[in-house]
This record gives sequence, C-alpha cells and structure tokens, in this order.
Amino acid sequence: ASLDDLRGVLSPVYFSTDPDTRRVVRGLGGLPRQEDVTKPLLFVGNHQALALDIGLLVGEMRMQRGVLMRGLAHPVLFGQDGSVARSIPGMPSSEEETTDNIFRKFGAVPVSSRNAFKLLVSGDNVLLFPGGLKETMPRFGDPYALLWPDKSEFVRLAAKVNATIVPFGGVGAAELLSVVADVDQVDAVKDSPIRTFLPDWIEAFGTRPDANPLDQVEWKSVNDPERLKFPKVPLIAPAPPPAWPRMYFYFGEPIDTSDLDPEDEEGAAHVYAEAKQRVENCISYLRRKKSSDPYATLAPRLVYERLNGRQAPTFEP
Repeated sequence: ASLDDLRGVLSPVYFSTDPDTRRVVRGLGGLPRQEDVTKPLLFVGNHQALALDIGLLVGEMRMQRGVLMRGLAHPVLFGQDGSVARSIPGMPSSEEETTDNIFRKFGAVPVSSRNAFKLLVSGDNVLLFPGGLKETMPRFGDPYALLWPDKSEFVRLAAKVNATIVPFGGVGAAELLSVVADVDQVDAVKDSPIRTFLPDWIEAFGTRPDANPLDQVEWKSVNDPERLKFPKVPLIAPAPPPAWPRMYFYFGEPIDTSDLDPEDEEGAAHVYAEAKQRVENCISYLRRKKSSDPYATLAPRLVYERLNGRQAPTFEP
C-alpha cells in the first residue's frame, strides 16, 4: 500500500504539546520547524503493529514541519534486492524503486549505536523505537505495553551531542488485528496429529526455524543478534473492514539533555525513566480520548470523508 492509501484508510490525526502553555494542541504546531532547530532532535516512542506508523510519522513530520526523521530500522531491511523493504506498508513498491534500497531513500539507516551517534553528530533528527520489532507483533494482553530494554543507551547518546529527546505515543494499529492463538498454542497444534489437515501457511506462525535472517548476513557481528532476533508470531486475524480503526499520534513535552553528563549512569537512568513515562502518558492520553472520537472506525469515517471531501474531525484535545 502507498502512503496515500494508508492515509485514506487510517485517517491519522496528530497532536503535540504547545511549548508555551504546555497544553495539547491538534497538529504538530508544538514542535519546531526545521529552520528553528538548533540542535538535533531524537524522537522516541512505541512501535505499532505491522510497523504501520513509520511512513505516517516520517511523511507528516516532513509535510507539516519540514523535519526529516532519519529512521533507525532493522538491518535486514537493507538487503540488496529490497524484497523485505517493499513489504513495509506506506513505502513505495515498484520494481524500479526496489533496485535501490527504499529505506535509504527515506533517510533510514540500519539500527546501531554507532549509526545513531553519527546521525546525531551530523545534526540529523533521528526516529527511534526502543522496543524495536517486538512491539510490532500482535500479542495477548496490553498491545501498547512498552517492550523497551533496561539500558538507557539512547539517552547517553543524546547527551553526548546535547540532543533534545522528543517522546511520543501512537495508538490505533493494534485494533486492526486480534490474536487467535498465542505462540505456545500454535506450536502445540503444529506438533499434534491434526497438523496433517492444516494448510501450509500455518508454518508462518509460532516458532519458525527460519525466523532469524540475521544468521545469513555479513553484518551479524556488528550488532547484537539476540536483540535483533525476529519475534515469534502468534496466529492473528484481521478486524472486519467496517471496524478498522483510526491511528493517533501525540508528541509530548521534550527533554533537554544539554545539562546531562553522558558518563553519569544514574542521571541517564533517570532521564530514560522520564522519557519512558512520557511515552506511556502519551499512549494513555490517546487511548482515553479516542473513545470520544465519533469517527474512530472506518465505516462512519469513510462516509463523512467521501461526502465532505475532507478528513473527518476527531476529539477535541
């Protein structure tokens, strides 16, 4: 699907925090324009199901504020043939575009501390999902629970270049899918006698012998293979189209790291906890407020937008 297709179906809405009043405002007006950015911005937030958020975030930030988010993406997306990259929603998918890696065209680089530091040092604005690929997998329980690592690595990187950390939260994509059976349940079925009667696509779910492409690539030694492993996939089912959700994004108050000593582990841990809490607050705010959006599902939203020729309204911040 193209980025325009995603916008048309998911009708994303964006909110930010006014720096003067500290109030939530519709749109990205609370964030600086590119010409006003004096030090690099490090955007950190939760990663949504199927990675539907990447194109919507990068595209809207560029369109509204002129800010290019340089994404830190899973290294396997940078294969020579672009076969994985062209399956990412919101990214172009023509044969011509996949010859040259699509993610590089969008300014993304393989995720690693070294690459993040190089981007920030050069003054680029960076988009980071600390929870990584694991957060994009549908799961039982809270689909928006953060799966961040214990280490405050990105905070220390930000402090080294006096970058501003911009926490954000997003919701909506998880409601596109429901988990039918978790990984253990799927594995139990695959190991049972009834496997003979099931279609071959069941092998794509649960534990897969080929689940970690990192074992076949040269840059394995550069990154932490365990941290980058592809998570196991539960058996999932899509929501009926009339109930397809809207996507929401909210950028919270930024965190200035100019006074933080990168070698101060305790201080970095405190800022890390604060950044994580602000992301959770953004998620909680959106989950609470979206219940009052009369166009939260596709059916009424599509009718409104087709009749009026503009995006359907949403809740008041």
